[in-house]
Amino acid sequence: MMQPRFRTAFCLVCGLQEHEVGRLHCFPSVQDRCRLWQEKMNMVFTGNTLHHHRICCNHFTEDQYVNRINWRLRRDAVPTLLPCSTVQRHLSITGESQIHKPETSTSMTKTYPATGAEIQLNISNISLQTTEYGVAVETLVPSNLKYCGTNY
Repeated sequence: MMQPRFRTAFCLVCGLQEHEVGRLHCFPSVQDRCRLWQEKMNMVFTGNTLHHHRICCNHFTEDQYVNRINWRLRRDAVPTLLPCSTVQRHLSITGESQIHKPETSTSMTKTYPATGAEIQLNISNISLQTTEYGVAVETLVPSNLKYCGTNY
């Protein structure tokens, strides 16, 4: 008898799981709302609603909640707390061994084969350092941004 497969939900932006943060929110199932979320995240909108993907509560401001006790978002809520450290967190989650520093561009696009979703990340103020174990990514971001529960 086959064992049921359980998929662990995680934040598309920072990779944290629900037990590491308070709540994971689904992408809106309405296409126009989903397009707005993807535009705010600098994602390339492909027509998919991505309603199976999640974004954690750390990417929403307090005023975007109807009630923070039960983590209910307002209908017009949009993720806005998306620090540049997304690039660093993404690289550590995916375990990518090759890092290409853009020569003239300040953005990169990552395609996720499982979903066909494309995420365009705007890169700014990144320094790459070589260590004995490979390349370490150090991202410099403004201090007023809220992180996803992880110190880099």
